[in-house]
Amino acid sequence: MPGLVEADDDGLYVLKFRGAGQGPKALAAELVAREVGRALGLPVPEIVFVELDPALGHAEPDPEIQELIAASGGRNLGMDFLPGALPFAPSQPPDPALAAAVVWFDALVMNVDRTPRNPNLLHWHGRLWLIDHGAALYVHHGDADPVAARGSRSRRSATTCCCRSPARSRRPTRASRRGWTARCWSASPPSCRRSGATAPSMPSTWPGAWRPRARSRRRQSVRGPEPFQYAIVRVVPRVERGEGFNAGVVLFCRPLRFLGARVELDEGVLAALAPDCDPVEVRSHLQALVRVAEGAPEGGAVAALDPSERFHWLVAPASTMLQPSAVHTGLTRDPAAELDRLFAALVAR
Repeated sequence: MPGLVEADDDGLYVLKFRGAGQGPKALAAELVAREVGRALGLPVPEIVFVELDPALGHAEPDPEIQELIAASGGRNLGMDFLPGALPFAPSQPPDPALAAAVVWFDALVMNVDRTPRNPNLLHWHGRLWLIDHGAALYVHHGDADPVAARGSRSRRSATTCCCRSPARSRRPTRASRRGWTARCWSASPPSCRRSGATAPSMPSTWPGAWRPRARSRRRQSVRGPEPFQYAIVRVVPRVERGEGFNAGVVLFCRPLRFLGARVELDEGVLAALAPDCDPVEVRSHLQALVRVAEGAPEGGAVAALDPSERFHWLVAPASTMLQPSAVHTGLTRDPAAELDRLFAALVAR
């Protein structure tokens, strides 16, 4: 868990604690990967060593953070804080040359923590910046000797089948029971088919049959309200000051298969809190959240995920200029109307 600290040079830094669960090896990976990136000319924030006094934890009300500070006395790692940074917008792809360089760099340092769901990229002053490389060089976190294990690959069994076993399915359909054997047999290795082995038989643990439920003669009941979740999107121009304002609502109703978002930027409030902040850029990133919620192709790879995963991506905690609130819950029969109501009550001015 990193923290935002002010050092004796009056600079703000994102401090990564040596006493955190990942341990000092994660800080070593962060240092090596960032310096490699800097040598390659990639945009990475400045990195510094920070001496932490454990006495700072005495004034911390949270006992877990107290323990973290107490375990992190001495030298830690700090990254230059990028005030007013915006999250990476999937609808605004980077320059192809930079994207290729980032992919090559991640392969070089074995960074497994840059994915479409968690790109670890920030947009600051018109550029993309690479952050969070503590998961790089992952081989040195294991018990095996990294030098002895070099060049090794994980081996998969030749008989492994990627099909989900019907025995684990909650309620297989007639078509799935009929097609399971053919799918698994077609996915078997050629060596098995050449050896004259027979196709796997249908599992004997299945119930005799599932028949469609007969229609009830009773009157159909009226569907009641369904649970939903929502979060408020806040614009926090200066994270270190904590000042912000509501700019959108994201609502997800799983039973009714609804995911939607509405946003609106109040340029007057933004100008009052951060006169040097570009409202066009902030509005563009807000609209990118809407496209992800809609599942539009312009939303990038994240928009192709299922609604539940998109919702959790949209409401994941962030320390950038756009920050979601805690997730709240409620009941509704009409999630679209509920989204409009929440937007009018919490955002519209």
